[in-house]
Amino acid sequence: MLREAHVTFSGTELPHESLKTFGPTTIVAPHPDDETLACGGLIALLHRNKQPVSIVTISTLCGIQKGEIRSELVSAFPAVVNRIRSVLEALDSRTVIMPFRGDSQADNTATWHIVRTAVRQMERVSRLLEYPVWIGPLTEAICSELQPMLWKLDISSVPEHKQRYEAFFEFGD
Repeated sequence: MLREAHVTFSGTELPHESLKTFGPTTIVAPHPDDETLACGGLIALLHRNKQPVSIVTISTLCGIQKGEIRSELVSAFPAVVNRIRSVLEALDSRTVIMPFRGDSQADNTATWHIVRTAVRQMERVSRLLEYPVWIGPLTEAICSELQPMLWKLDISSVPEHKQRYEAFFEFGD
């Protein structure tokens, strides 16, 4: 789980008012609860701002066990991408939030590849954000090289969350 002490980047505070522009938002997670660990405050604040939120969990949607998403990336990539794309299109998502591309957990990185490929085949996604679960040297290296916009969301107004910020990367690629 991302903790404030690990956020070593300077970023732009994402104003709560701007959450009204997210539209239908889908958060894609490799396993159940990953979305809550990384985006629980965002989910609560989107609900406060009357924005529809959907959660898509790769492992349960595709019948894949924890630790096996990476192998599905190799063996059934087109089928998994098509399944995720059709779900995202049915949800009419305008904002899609997926795991960070450089996360140290293999299922998270595999999920990034699957979702990114699916979104590239879609016409209507207007915002694509990545959430870090684990921030470490690889995170800093990727961010230093690709220089994404780092959005920091103050979630201190959501009492059930003990941390102060959640972070989201927006890459221009």
